[in-house]
Amino acid sequence: MKSKLTILLTLMIVVFSTACNKGKTYSQLQDEEQVVIENYIKSNNIQVVTTLPESGEWGENVYYKSPSGLYFHMINEGVKTDSIRSNTQVGFRYIERNIDEENSIRRQNWEPRDFKEPITFIYGSASVSLYMGVGLQEAIGLMKYKYSEAMAIVPSGLNTSEYSKDRYKLYPVIYRLKITSIK
Repeated sequence: MKSKLTILLTLMIVVFSTACNKGKTYSQLQDEEQVVIENYIKSNNIQVVTTLPESGEWGENVYYKSPSGLYFHMINEGVKTDSIRSNTQVGFRYIERNIDEENSIRRQNWEPRDFKEPITFIYGSASVSLYMGVGLQEAIGLMKYKYSEAMAIVPSGLNTSEYSKDRYKLYPVIYRLKITSIK
């Protein structure tokens, strides 16, 4: 009987100790992610503003930080005759990079040689954020016009769950975006 009790207690201790997360809390991981983003901003001489610049007022290294935490920089404002509205089909291309020493490419659909067709989605659709992330949708909404190009620093919390599924790290990424069609 004593040996059964000892085995049961040992098993309970093993289960309890493995159930306890000895790693970092999600809050600590978010703090580390913010440091990674801040280091990238500092090393690239990026000026962060909290008021969205007007048309034509984007400086070369000026990034708007939205209330959600998205960092956004307009490269080219595009053709202002074709604009995004709710429930319009938007086509875009992108280069997605890690924020690391090399800014290594994670994925890309920048040229037809990468993928024949651009990514398309219905702007404003609630289901879009599940497979695209709210950060990309927000950035594309800020771009507004056909043929516009922008850069966006997207923290993991504004991306899909793929960027926060690791228990030990969160993954912010950098996107270069261009809108190719609006229908």
